[in-house]
Amino acid sequence: MPKKVSKITLALLAILPIALFFSYYPVISLGSDATMNFEFSIALFTLLAFDLAALIELFRNYHFSKNYPGLTDRQIFILSWFPFFATASIFWSANPLRATLTAGILWALYFAFLSLARFIQITPEQRTKLAKLFFGGSLIICAWCWLQCILDVIGVAPNVTLLCAGCTSDNFGFPHPNGFAIEPQFMGNLLLAPTMLALYLCISTRKPLKTLKKRIKVKSATTLASNVKGAKNASHAYPVLFIIFATTLFLTFSRGAIYAFLIALVILIVAEIYQKRSATPLRALFATMLAFLLALTAQGVFAAVSPTNDTFSTGVTKSIHQLSLGTIDIRSTSADVSFEDDNLSVSITTDNTYVPEETNSDEQASKFSGYVATSTDTRLMLNDLALATWSSKPAIVFAGVGLGGAGTAIHHEFPDKVNSKEIIQNQYVSTLLELGLVGITLAILGALVVTKLYWHHPARNLIFTLGLAYAVSLCFFSGLPNALHIYLMLPFIALITNKE
Repeated sequence: MPKKVSKITLALLAILPIALFFSYYPVISLGSDATMNFEFSIALFTLLAFDLAALIELFRNYHFSKNYPGLTDRQIFILSWFPFFATASIFWSANPLRATLTAGILWALYFAFLSLARFIQITPEQRTKLAKLFFGGSLIICAWCWLQCILDVIGVAPNVTLLCAGCTSDNFGFPHPNGFAIEPQFMGNLLLAPTMLALYLCISTRKPLKTLKKRIKVKSATTLASNVKGAKNASHAYPVLFIIFATTLFLTFSRGAIYAFLIALVILIVAEIYQKRSATPLRALFATMLAFLLALTAQGVFAAVSPTNDTFSTGVTKSIHQLSLGTIDIRSTSADVSFEDDNLSVSITTDNTYVPEETNSDEQASKFSGYVATSTDTRLMLNDLALATWSSKPAIVFAGVGLGGAGTAIHHEFPDKVNSKEIIQNQYVSTLLELGLVGITLAILGALVVTKLYWHHPARNLIFTLGLAYAVSLCFFSGLPNALHIYLMLPFIALITNKE
């Protein structure tokens, strides 16, 4: 049998999922150049520390490695193809320095994944403690998100609240929190794991009394009573946790995270109903609706008390208009509402004609009246420019412009469109441009290995729906430093939900 995990490794394992929430703040800035900023975060530091401890653990117990469940040597080898090719692309990268730093993070994620998936074994008691710590840390982060919003509407400066420039109430009339991440889209994405885990436990934890009687060896009546009470408390706590996490996720106002969550929610419910032939998971839909209504109400309240001239009604209707990409418009047409686009103040009249607007200095109008098409148009434009750059030469189609070279390559092709620091807001398009068809193929092979690894996992439905949520969200952003959780939370959730 393998030796127990060292206390240091276990401590870092407990800290890692919480540290991922600190993907930007506090940040250590080491300067910048024309193509990138050099920054170091708590999340990245914890990842490197965990890697070091896990590698020491691996070498210390290497002769026991065959007793560990999980990845085979062949699967580990296949998973290494992508980071090897990405590292090799440094030699033809349009941005060698960025490529080198990105490759370092990529290998750190690779070794951390291996450690979580194969070399780390923990006891059932340790799994329970890790889950409680994860939920507890997530609750604290949610509390901070709500505090950010409260502080903003009462006039506290962004350098104190840590709200990003586009997150404050002067944009939509209500704030949307980014937590300790650089943007709300990453904060919302970070909440996917605790939200989906709480949801899964809600709809999969049923009849705790009967389950305990079957699984627990009863040493005394007191022990049984204690265990049954604990199971009942847990089954009641999961819906509360889910509503808190889901409400905060909606509050971030991140369309990418919200769309990803809703897609994963539906598929998880369908999978659970199909396997258990029960309609119990449908209750999760009502809990989700409640969470959305709570977030919508909060946005309306924040809009009403914010320094802007917005009301509860305008806050709610703007939120619905933005989240629906402008398809659901229940905004009032009795008065013009203003928004700001490219520093030009305009108003939308009842016939949808844009006309210049004179700013009333006695009132502070919020910048946006609803759906901001510019954000979507910019993402689509970047995708088009990236695909045009990728298809410009056969060599780029096959092997890409090299890791980290997307911004530089697009700027070279379209200097008047973007600067060299630009990031493609789509991980799939970014990978295609940087690593070509070879890189995409190797990434797909890696995904197939991970799919096979967790195919027979007890919490397979949770793991695959969370993975699907992450896959959908990658259509809305790219990069590694702010998205470490996407590659680490799946093996962590698999570790703490493994009943074997």
